[in-house]
Amino acid sequence: MVTAVIPKPGQDRQFYVFSGIKYATIELGRNFDDKLIAGPSFVREKWSTFKEANWGSADAVVQVPGRNSFYVFVGGHYFRATINSDNLKDSMLYNGVKTIESEWKPLVDVGFDTVDAGIPDPSNDDILFFFRGTKSLKYSYKEGKVVAGPKPISSYWPAIGEAGFDSIDAIFKTPNDDSYHVFKGDQYARISWNGGWDTLEVNRKIIRENWPSLSWI
Repeated sequence: MVTAVIPKPGQDRQFYVFSGIKYATIELGRNFDDKLIAGPSFVREKWSTFKEANWGSADAVVQVPGRNSFYVFVGGHYFRATINSDNLKDSMLYNGVKTIESEWKPLVDVGFDTVDAGIPDPSNDDILFFFRGTKSLKYSYKEGKVVAGPKPISSYWPAIGEAGFDSIDAIFKTPNDDSYHVFKGDQYARISWNGGWDTLEVNRKIIRENWPSLSWI
């Protein structure tokens, strides 16, 4: 299963893909063709932030809206980190690991004491969508509060429901227009989303049969 995907700094078509205790760097072409660039490698051997946190994997890795940093979630904890675009070294921000409840209490108050996945709204850099189990919600980054939800994922994301997913492991924006890939277990689907209603572009398929770069998953 794919647990998280984030863009590689300075490379519009390259991404870090996490699966359990390993990750790899892949590249996506204009026709959604993929290839393996590096890895797979053990996360803790390459990411100093994971080693510092004493974590070997992540439940979710979520881009911070409009910033060159990201959140890593494991169980009821998280940390914020950044990647230096020159040397590609990662480093902790804001005093390392914290509990979700200490900094994201509005999430915990509505039952999101853990996070499965998250994605910034492309039409509003104040909004993050979070996923947990079969629910999704909208969170205002600047106001620090839940502004809508939680609701069943298919309520906000009908195309994800159309693909047959009632929960997800990861979601990321591709470099091709408004297309996003969504992962669940050993399957994936592709949707189109610009901040409004999503539409299904590619129905669910088996990851290993369609992603040469992810044959190791």
